[in-house]
Amino acid sequence: MGNLEWDKLFITPIGKKNFAVHHHILKHSDGGFVLTGVTNGVKPVYSVGDLWFTRVDDFGHVLWEKIIGGEKYESTYRLDITDDGGYIIAGSTKSYGLGNFDAWLVKITDFENQRPNKPTKPSGPNKGKPDTEYTFTTSTTDPDGDQVTYMWDWGDVNYSEWLNTAEASYTWTEEDNYNIRVIAKDINGGESDWSDPLPFSTPKNKAINRSIINFLQQHPNLFPLLRQLLIKL
Repeated sequence: MGNLEWDKLFITPIGKKNFAVHHHILKHSDGGFVLTGVTNGVKPVYSVGDLWFTRVDDFGHVLWEKIIGGEKYESTYRLDITDDGGYIIAGSTKSYGLGNFDAWLVKITDFENQRPNKPTKPSGPNKGKPDTEYTFTTSTTDPDGDQVTYMWDWGDVNYSEWLNTAEASYTWTEEDNYNIRVIAKDINGGESDWSDPLPFSTPKNKAINRSIINFLQQHPNLFPLLRQLLIKL
């Protein structure tokens, strides 16, 4: 019927501003989907493009991912599930071989990875001023005991990179209301659910009638305390 059931944003491994695309998708017999594509700028290489394999559940949550590639460009064209439960990917590579887009066949095994638990609601102030930095914290655990990284959604279409610490700081430039969220990812690429949002606002200052200020400036001996307060505002 064309009704939207859910949608999922797959953010490139070092943040949102780098190129990323999935070229091929298959429904998995055990539930969920497998996808292959290309992502740019994987740390610490910052390569042009790497093979990006992603395993997700029925709701698009990343269960695990695998990134393979060198310092040049890789691409994927075809994905299939093998009889042993693994995956076979056909693509091309400039990083290996003669360096001019040689044919590339990649075999990946399957494994079970548990996603990190949903991070706690961010802790920090819920009101502030534009152009002022504020710091927020969160926490989570991973069922497998894996190390996790965190990415923050600041509510103004900007995201942080994946950070090794559960603390992050940010500065808003506009007066508005925002919802701050955070997501966790383990070393295998498994992503948690987004945390509950922390509302944060940078309320607008109430406008003060300029004629009143001008009057008080012209009559400094009238209401001196009120005059000083209004001028400061």
